[in-house]
Amino acid sequence: MKVTKLLAAVIGICVSWSANARVVFLPTTSGTATDNLGDGSFETIQADTIMAETRNIGLVFKKRGIFEFDLTVLPDSTVITQASLIVQTLSASLDRPTLEFYGYPGNGISELSDVDVVVKTLIGRTDLDPVTTVSYDVTTFVTSTLGSGNVFPGFIMKLEDETLPTTAPRDRFQRVGVSLGVEVGVIPLPTSAWLASSGLAVLGFVAWRKKNSQQRRMILPAQTLP
Repeated sequence: MKVTKLLAAVIGICVSWSANARVVFLPTTSGTATDNLGDGSFETIQADTIMAETRNIGLVFKKRGIFEFDLTVLPDSTVITQASLIVQTLSASLDRPTLEFYGYPGNGISELSDVDVVVKTLIGRTDLDPVTTVSYDVTTFVTSTLGSGNVFPGFIMKLEDETLPTTAPRDRFQRVGVSLGVEVGVIPLPTSAWLASSGLAVLGFVAWRKKNSQQRRMILPAQTLP
């Protein structure tokens, strides 16, 4: 009976569930797309920067930021209780233009076509003061994206008013840093991990029995051979 309880206790640890946890993701890909003529057609993209801008002094152009997160590390059985898009202002023009954020189904690559994607969801808009951090609730968007089989939730950042400025400041911009905070519920151990842990538990149990059996044989009273 004691042996049975020991084995059950070890296996019980192997199939236990992890507690709620918060995971923070950084963009797996990002870029700033530029409309070099200000005519609504975006021609170039600069990787690894997220910026929204309209400029009408010297050079004339518009810029939009795009970024995507890779959530493939989350098991299919993960229960997402909350997801937040965290945005921090790195630099901005003095008028602090209002930003808009849209969500779209990505593919893990920053592309010009992402800027004008038709299927997108308004996440929120806000005025960001310099060195400010804001958080947007994107739980519904992230869960629906994953539910459709897409593990790359993507986002577009643009100025709410992209009209080329004709009065000062004639260079209106926001440059930001972003991350995605995901709170998950209980996550079962992957099958492979359970099998591996169970195997170790069984091997440990067998070794325990063998060791104890040897110890019992060692303490038997000596006998005289016939």
